[in-house]
Amino acid sequence: EPVVGFLLVKDSNGEHGVYVIYEGENIFGSGTFPDDSKYQMIVTAERLLTSKHFSISGDKTKGLTLMVYDNATAFVFGSNKNFRKGVIDYRDTLTLGSLQITLIDNYN
Repeated sequence: EPVVGFLLVKDSNGEHGVYVIYEGENIFGSGTFPDDSKYQMIVTAERLLTSKHFSISGDKTKGLTLMVYDNATAFVFGSNKNFRKGVIDYRDTLTLGSLQITLIDNYN
């Protein structure tokens, strides 16, 4: 599947990571789901991140849409302290406790 962007992830413990956003649905969290090829585990000590926390749907022409799963804590996004679903853009930053997630475009 084509790569439409990346998540640059950092937390207050100094953990950093880069995760791929493929075209279509991408699922992220803190646990492991070996049977789900669309799942990526974010390595962090942030306790608010649940095992299957959020998804990002990526489309090169339509952009990015984020959805937080029902049992998971919402993100802080700009002035919205309870962001659960909506359009996001490259260079946006989402915050969850000490975790910061910045969206980066795939320029290739």
